[in-house]
Amino acid sequence: MSVAVLSAPDGAAAIRVGRYGVRPRCQAPAWICPGGARASVHSELLGVATRYPGHLPFPDAHISPIPHPHALGSAGVAGAEESELRVSLVGVSCVGTTTIGRMLADRRGWPFFDLDDEIERHFGTSIERLQARFLTSYSYRKECAVVLERIATANSDCVIALPPSGLRDAFLRVLRRVPGVTVAVHDTPEHILERITFYDIDSRRIDKQLTDEERILQLKEIKADISYFKQSYERADLHVTIAGLDPEASAAAIDARLGRT
Repeated sequence: MSVAVLSAPDGAAAIRVGRYGVRPRCQAPAWICPGGARASVHSELLGVATRYPGHLPFPDAHISPIPHPHALGSAGVAGAEESELRVSLVGVSCVGTTTIGRMLADRRGWPFFDLDDEIERHFGTSIERLQARFLTSYSYRKECAVVLERIATANSDCVIALPPSGLRDAFLRVLRRVPGVTVAVHDTPEHILERITFYDIDSRRIDKQLTDEERILQLKEIKADISYFKQSYERADLHVTIAGLDPEASAAAIDARLGRT
């Protein structure tokens, strides 16, 4: 595995680790997400870096898109248990699940959890440093699933922003065990590109302005991300496309699909 160490604006090292070296996080002016999405497109952009579990080559094709015990029809959540409605949002990096999830939780008066933030608090280290301890992304998710289980079992009504790999193996098994609804959030690659902000291996923001060449590269990688996760996102109970919507309208669109409980 090749490692490139480059200079960051604050003098700290910004590391690019092999093919999986960049972690963008969404934070365009209209999409303020303090927690952010800690996954990355499998980009080769120089200057910033981290690792991302979702793209390491550990197949999970043995997990078929089985019906969810609380699956929804297109009409909303009428068939779900009214006493418990955990809403888990998933999407590719920088699609806006953290921003939208926080607003959705505010609309419903529920607690909000960004799973990556909760994992960092639980293990006392950054996502990227934690991932480095595991040989495979499968092992990482298996270890971190305990955090998702704790959140889901302790909160009967809540909104959870999952990482892009949130509907795979260990994370998926937790979501299947508790009553809840999974929502895949979709947007165009061009809109996603405008929300990218970069963070270093210790989750510190890096001021990075993309060149035209880098924007082309990132757009290509975002499209690859969408293709990569397409199969796992087919397991979601609901699919909501937010193209052309601002964060509030996006949260309202998901809220409408869920129905009022």
